[in-house]
Amino acid sequence: MLPDKHFLNKKLIMTLVVLVLLGAGAYAGIWYWQKQQMANKVVQTFTPRPTQRFPGTLYKNEYMTVTIPDGWKLSEGTRTIQNQTYDKNTGKITLIGPPIVEKTGAVNIVKGNYILYINPWAGQASGIQGGRFGEIAGGALSVMAVAEDPSAGVICGSSDSHPVFTNMDQNPHSRVDLYTSQEQRNYCNRPASGKEAWYFSYITDIKDSTYFNYYKDGEALSFVITMAYNSKDINKLPLKNSEELTTMLSEMSNIIKTAEFYNSNWETYSSDQYGFEFKHPFAWAKIITTPATVGDYLPIGRNFVAIYPDSYPAQDLNARIDVFPVPEAQVLKEDQYIKDETKGGDVMKNGFIWNQYNTPNGKVFFLEIGGKTYEVSGRTDVVNQILSTFKFTK
Repeated sequence: MLPDKHFLNKKLIMTLVVLVLLGAGAYAGIWYWQKQQMANKVVQTFTPRPTQRFPGTLYKNEYMTVTIPDGWKLSEGTRTIQNQTYDKNTGKITLIGPPIVEKTGAVNIVKGNYILYINPWAGQASGIQGGRFGEIAGGALSVMAVAEDPSAGVICGSSDSHPVFTNMDQNPHSRVDLYTSQEQRNYCNRPASGKEAWYFSYITDIKDSTYFNYYKDGEALSFVITMAYNSKDINKLPLKNSEELTTMLSEMSNIIKTAEFYNSNWETYSSDQYGFEFKHPFAWAKIITTPATVGDYLPIGRNFVAIYPDSYPAQDLNARIDVFPVPEAQVLKEDQYIKDETKGGDVMKNGFIWNQYNTPNGKVFFLEIGGKTYEVSGRTDVVNQILSTFKFTK
């Protein structure tokens, strides 16, 4: 006799229910065990290195930002330019308009007699890769107190080096501290006490140990950071390892850590017509190719590159680049404003040797390549920026 069909269904259902309950209990047990294991497990976490921050005021110009902490004061670097005309017949120089005061982009950050100098757009005159010590230290009073002739580039005394993190680029930097010597040396002074005193510090690229810190290899763009003491009295300089000096060097190093430069955001002007390019701050107003006029010193019927860093349109451009399809000797012969002037020597800029001429209205630079002559003239800081990044594209 066969079992009842409905009875089989009931047994099957009861069996399934038991299995489900057992499975649920097992799952709950496994879930609870996993939860306990997770609770007891030590989970590693990543904490990014925090950006340097402290109470203060954020300063910003077209080249950089930096935080000025409480107790420190900032002043902007300036230069004064006087426009003038020169009469070759009489030799008379006539001043045009009032002196023009321009900001350089550099800053002095001061507390007491301690001066932190930051120049995010530094140019060097020596033409030597990395520059010379005298170029970054010549104007510091504390250096003048120690070195009898700072321009000679003699580094007096001893030095210590300390790593300093900067946000300027990916290269590591260090702070080099200079101290007076305990022994008498030629061309170097020392305190009457005979003790070592601090007189100067500078930031250098650890890889290249340069005074001018280049943003990129092969380019002339650089920044300079120095620290000095505002006294020419060598006996008033802070002593090595003193509590005051240690604190002030630390504070100045912390300020440096907040600085960010805009060199990576600088734009590139490229001329397909003339086959050259150069870099400039993004804030420059206008760069255009424009026809020469009757007032220009060479024949019309040609174009030149006009540069307006401050404002456009403006009555006067700040710099210009002329390209002539003839050798430099012919350009100099025909240019009435240059041919009688004194040559100022050769200047190496970004791998090119430019011939420099000194005129009453400033310096003019010539470069002959492939039978063509390139002339750059105008406001000093603008011209330096062009020459320091100038290169050919074809």
